[in-house]
Amino acid sequence: MLHVDRHPGGDVWRHADGLTNFFVCFLPILALYYPLLMLSENLSTSGTLPPISFWMSNVVLTVPAVALLRWINKH
Repeated sequence: MLHVDRHPGGDVWRHADGLTNFFVCFLPILALYYPLLMLSENLSTSGTLPPISFWMSNVVLTVPAVALLRWINKH
């Protein structure tokens, strides 16, 4: 079971230094989450998609996050 005090990204890269761990965990946020967030904000404020689509980035990234957590939990 994954404990609350453990960070999943740190477990995958446990032999690397702290700066590497930071970038491994932070770059997906910059590369995936923020562009999806900006896209969903623009589409929902322009009226192209309904306002609920503002949550699109959270929904899209939940699937790989859960898959990664399950994979880490097994190893």
